[in-house]
Amino acid sequence: MFIKVIILLFCAKTLMFYRTSRCVKPNEEFSLCGWRCPATCVNLRLFASDRCPSIWDCRVGCRCTAGFVRDEYSKACVLVQDCPDTPVCPPGEVMGTNLQCIRRRHLISINESHMDYYSVP
Repeated sequence: MFIKVIILLFCAKTLMFYRTSRCVKPNEEFSLCGWRCPATCVNLRLFASDRCPSIWDCRVGCRCTAGFVRDEYSKACVLVQDCPDTPVCPPGEVMGTNLQCIRRRHLISINESHMDYYSVP
């Protein structure tokens, strides 16, 4: 029960942070829910649309506006024709299950349960 309360408080704090946030980078817009596999330069080269589920998932935050994709190297939203010619993730990142380049995070322990988790940079 304690863990559920902690997780709920963390989610509420995160949501409040994002609800008052603005996207400051060019070609980005704020979204409360987005596609589980947003288009990136790397996953477009891997034909991710054939392997990525086309369902929406509530991922709060900034996303690229229509017509732009995320460049994993610069973290900027660019036109598809401006993507670098490399089908691999940047150094220090790996391809995650949703065909997104992710960084490996630290091991955390909660009530003697150890979790190794990943996040989108």
